[in-house]
Amino acid sequence: GKLKQVIPNERLAVEVLETEIKRILSTGVNVHTDTLVDKKKFKELTDKFDAVVIAIGAHIPVVIPFEGHEKLVKGLDFLKEVNKGLNPKVGEKVVVIGAGNAAMDVVIGAYEMGAKEVTAIDIQKPAAFDVEIEHFKMLGAKILWPRFTDKITDEGVYLKDGTLIEADTVIIAIGDRPNFEFLDRDWLTEKGLVKMNEYLQCEGNNRVF
Repeated sequence: GKLKQVIPNERLAVEVLETEIKRILSTGVNVHTDTLVDKKKFKELTDKFDAVVIAIGAHIPVVIPFEGHEKLVKGLDFLKEVNKGLNPKVGEKVVVIGAGNAAMDVVIGAYEMGAKEVTAIDIQKPAAFDVEIEHFKMLGAKILWPRFTDKITDEGVYLKDGTLIEADTVIIAIGDRPNFEFLDRDWLTEKGLVKMNEYLQCEGNNRVF
């Protein structure tokens, strides 16, 4: 999942990940790749097996509809392009909206893609681990908080106080959501998340898992 597609090689060596994958496969796990799980396939699985564990990760980037939000680059998409070797262009100045661990990965990716000046902004104290922030600072990046985005323009990011942070590219990395399109609405909450009862069991269509 994200370990393969998103995490920078600087943080997780390819050799380490490949070794772990081989170790898991050696236990006898059967893996079927290139398999689309839609509602029909999901029903087949739940009918065939005693238990089905959903571990799909979160691959839908959260985007706040600021004015000019269409100019934003989604952090998850950016990291996937970096890991695929597509070398996305970012220019010399990059602003990252968000200061969690995922945003720190985006900062690493931006420098790898040739950025000279990277600034992360957040509305609250950075949520990234201290070790990630230290690495971030060693690269020469800056974290500004609390900062509230007003709009995105070709010049960069305008904050609510009227300040402009110049940027060739603005990347948003404030979280991602899972895609549960293969589940019937009966399984989901109004926010699109899986319903859970007091025993942390999933409930839907008069069935409990």
